[in-house]
Amino acid sequence: MIALLTAAALAEPLPIVLTGSTDSVEAVHLTATIELSEPGTFRMAADLPSFEAATAFVASVDPDLLAVRQGPSPVLYLDARPARIVHRSADGCVVGFVPGHLSEETVTVFFGSSTLPERVDAEHGRRELEAARAAGLPSQKPGRTTALAVSDEGALFETVAALQSYCDQVSSQ
Repeated sequence: MIALLTAAALAEPLPIVLTGSTDSVEAVHLTATIELSEPGTFRMAADLPSFEAATAFVASVDPDLLAVRQGPSPVLYLDARPARIVHRSADGCVVGFVPGHLSEETVTVFFGSSTLPERVDAEHGRRELEAARAAGLPSQKPGRTTALAVSDEGALFETVAALQSYCDQVSSQ
């Protein structure tokens, strides 16, 4: 019985209720396109996409939206992709990545509906981005862009985690 109720709940489309406001993301300081020699699996999405490239980011956001919760919380998106947050600071600096390449010109970074990121599939991500644009959330130009190459998913996490030092620079400005 519990398995049937769980399956039914997971089959229904997730509701779209944007979290925060148009100024919940203050700035995108850095994006880095990272190529992987060996493909990785993005475990922060329902469809578990395989990826050979990722876009890492450093951004300043509303720190209240970064609070760790026991259950659903606002999902941070870069365009239609849920972000894997690797580092968050008390002052709202966040470091993470999404699978694939994003535009180096502009990116829409926003907090979407409260859910578990692992429940978000590509279709839901597209619906979240449409809702964000309809609500007038702006796209932003990253302050700096760069390109890197790593061997595998483990090296990707190490590289992205090293970007947390950029938060110290942002905080001291």
